Amino acid sequence: MPYAPAVKAGPWVFIAGQLASDFGPEGLAPECRTHADVPYQDVAQRVQTAYVMQNLADTCAAAGASLGDHSLRIYSWFVAPDQDCDGGTWPGDGFTITPYLEERDVVLTHDRSASTGMGIKNLLAKDTIIEIDLILKTDTKKEQVQLDVPTALAGYSQGLNSGDVVFTVGEYATDFKGDWGRAEYWGPRSAIQDEARVPSQLFWYGLPLKLQTLKLLEKLESCGSSKDDVIHATFYYSHPKNLPEMEEAWREFYPEDPPTP
Repeated sequence: MPYAPAVKAGPWVFIAGQLASDFGPEGLAPECRTHADVPYQDVAQRVQTAYVMQNLADTCAAAGASLGDHSLRIYSWFVAPDQDCDGGTWPGDGFTITPYLEERDVVLTHDRSASTGMGIKNLLAKDTIIEIDLILKTDTKKEQVQLDVPTALAGYSQGLNSGDVVFTVGEYATDFKGDWGRAEYWGPRSAIQDEARVPSQLFWYGLPLKLQTLKLLEKLESCGSSKDDVIHATFYYSHPKNLPEMEEAWREFYPEDPPTP
């Protein structure tokens, strides 16, 4: 399928999703393949991330932009084939994004792009396990926005502005601590922040997904802008059954003139 690897519109540069592929019949680029006789010599996520990051840097340069200096928003898609029907891909199943983060930090050394990472079952090119796409803006310097929210563990910027534009991270209703190290029982182990939980002993009270949505929308209000200035919002939910509660929270937060979802 023919498509542009990058499109430039004034100061804006939009980079298509990049895979560790040369789009040949084997799918995975030769530089990222392991030798058949020594199959476990490299960490695949690290090798593929380094390959993709170099492609991104070259593509940005061809568009007159710098990956390190101008990238505002990054979307990362990780193959996590063991996810369950409720979208569980992260804790307890051995899945990690540490190799990706370490390779990313080699290239993005300051004011790292506001980020969203998603676990998915497969990518379009055989044996590829990571895809990354970017949005960049070249006419003004990017600066971190200091959000009044718990600090993310992955080292990305939770908010960035460039001129009069603000990009925020993919935010969760979490404090990045959850029940880690907690002795008392608060119900099933969870990473959700306390304020976004319904009481586990009171089974007939609370709408958990609605509460999570309201809490993360409140977090995003601390980005130095206003909810009335939001143009576009992207939602990721683990199961379609969560949509009605999310929409209730959305309508309460935006009773009129909501942004485009």
